[in-house]
Amino acid sequence: MRRLIVMALAAMICILLGSAARAQRLDGTLRVTITDRSQASIEEAKVTVENEATGVSATTSASSAGTYVFPNLLVGTYTVTVEKDGFKKAVQKGVAVASNQVAEAKIELELGSMSATVQVEAGADLVKTESSTLEATFSGRAVQDVPINTTGAT
Repeated sequence: MRRLIVMALAAMICILLGSAARAQRLDGTLRVTITDRSQASIEEAKVTVENEATGVSATTSASSAGTYVFPNLLVGTYTVTVEKDGFKKAVQKGVAVASNQVAEAKIELELGSMSATVQVEAGADLVKTESSTLEATFSGRAVQDVPINTTGAT
């Protein structure tokens, strides 16, 4: 009887841990906004995102609002390339996509020929306007270096 109870508890734990693992997301979303110098939306631009680590890319055309969302991208760093007739090609490198987050890439196209390329190095977003979440990431080494009171003082 006791052995049956232990086996039933072990099975329940496996089921609960398995369902919790499936709930975790290992992908993120990238929203690309394309404008010109006057901040007017540029529609029907060719947008390509390429994972810098794997070289896997996806290409599409921007919507009439000048935006496009790339859902379910693997976590990593991406290069965003935007092309449109009558504008210079724009390349933005280092766009970080984090797990279960929406990354923003705002690209401003300049008038010119298609042979000219404008390259923008991505920086960290100062303000995330999608949510009110506050978060930070610490390395394992930083957590290990936190001092612990072992003297017994209260």
